[in-house]
Amino acid sequence: MQSGTVENGMKMEISEFGPVTVVKPIDQRMDAHSVVGFKATMHEIADSGTDHVVLDMSRVEFMDSSGLGALVAVLKHMSPDKKFEIAGLTAAVEKVFRLTRMDYVFKVHASINDVIAPQKKAG
Repeated sequence: MQSGTVENGMKMEISEFGPVTVVKPIDQRMDAHSVVGFKATMHEIADSGTDHVVLDMSRVEFMDSSGLGALVAVLKHMSPDKKFEIAGLTAAVEKVFRLTRMDYVFKVHASINDVIAPQKKAG
């Protein structure tokens, strides 16, 4: 998958940092309106051969149950030998993760830099 911006119902930036593919939604909402395109793009990324995907949620201010369902669908779509992690939750989305216990389902990093800084040093 090439780096760049993808728009398929939800605009996302995709970047590569060594073996890590970072997907950053640009939209502030992850809801029923945006998740169909989000899931399609994430499935394409998962199927592209990348082994480690990190979703940078630092711009997402609102997430409903459709958004949570989309994240779980992506996790289930990934093969067991691949990693799908979350980074940069905003306060409102972090609260949703805690209330739904999704913080136990996904590995959550405080910041995307926690994931990519080691890759930059290695590269």
